[in-house]
Amino acid sequence: SVFILFICGSLRSGPGSLNPPVTSNNSRRIAPQRSIWFAMFEATKLGRKLSKADFKSEELELRTDLLAAQRELRGTKTPVVILVLGVDGAGKGDTVDRLTEWLDTRGLRTFDFWDETDEERERPRFWRFWRALPPRGEIAILFGGWYLEPFENRFCGDWSDVQFDNEMKRIADFERMLTRDGALVVK
Repeated sequence: SVFILFICGSLRSGPGSLNPPVTSNNSRRIAPQRSIWFAMFEATKLGRKLSKADFKSEELELRTDLLAAQRELRGTKTPVVILVLGVDGAGKGDTVDRLTEWLDTRGLRTFDFWDETDEERERPRFWRFWRALPPRGEIAILFGGWYLEPFENRFCGDWSDVQFDNEMKRIADFERMLTRDGALVVK
């Protein structure tokens, strides 16, 4: 499977925060004791590969670190939204299955957003996503998420460049609002 993570926005810094302190010029400096959660995402890089043999040898430690990060997250009262999108057959389901197997499911909820219900069609577009946002200290995994409709409509030629750009701006505003409220959005 291929994993690409993008972290949207940042969490507030300070005591109990997942981020290291921010200096006066708004550039990050490395804190002496960074949280496990922040360190995991800081280490994420595109193009990194791990052989199956290496993964098997590190799997127990990875699971332990992930659970520790989830416990720390619960203590900070930070809601986490994980958006899972990709082409069919890319391993989205396998990835989420592994996360739900490894994490404490008492603080984890999973939703899919493939087809809108009649009720969802009658409401503003982001209403369906607001209903799925996790409480503070918990994690929500969203299959499809708010990127699905604009990507499908643009790919199929149903939307112009202007319509697509406008919707992407609305999504950026929505994500900015979530992160300003302290949420961590992982795409």
